[in-house]
Amino acid sequence: MKERWRPAVILAGLLFAVYVVARFVAWKAASASAQDRVALIATAGVALLSGVTAFWWARRYPMPRVIGDLAVATGVAALLGVLVGAFFGSKPFAGGAWLLIGRFGLFVGLSALGALLGILLVMALGLDWKSQAWKRHADNIRRKPPRMIRR
Repeated sequence: MKERWRPAVILAGLLFAVYVVARFVAWKAASASAQDRVALIATAGVALLSGVTAFWWARRYPMPRVIGDLAVATGVAALLGVLVGAFFGSKPFAGGAWLLIGRFGLFVGLSALGALLGILLVMALGLDWKSQAWKRHADNIRRKPPRMIRR
């Protein structure tokens, strides 16, 4: 069981680390333009990390497992980022509940968008688990010699 969930936990930790580092750097940044740049880089980092992970996992595992693992990792990272990551800024929970809900939705949405793009790229290239299985099946059928029919 430990081997099954280890990749999802590692992904959740990496997504959380990207979010926390971005919040801390944005808090220490002096100007508003620097904070905007840090937020943009963190957003791209979350989406890129989710996309690369989805690309990698979709090549190795069936799609329901990939989607489930990505959903668990993204959900855990978003909850940790919103609840614990708020303490790595200047004023935690100062914006109210709607700001936290918005941050959670933005984190999950961007991560889902990156994962969707990664999965679609794997499918478009024909490298996903199901396409490879179909390819092996077609190769096996072509390898068999034709049957002789006796009359």
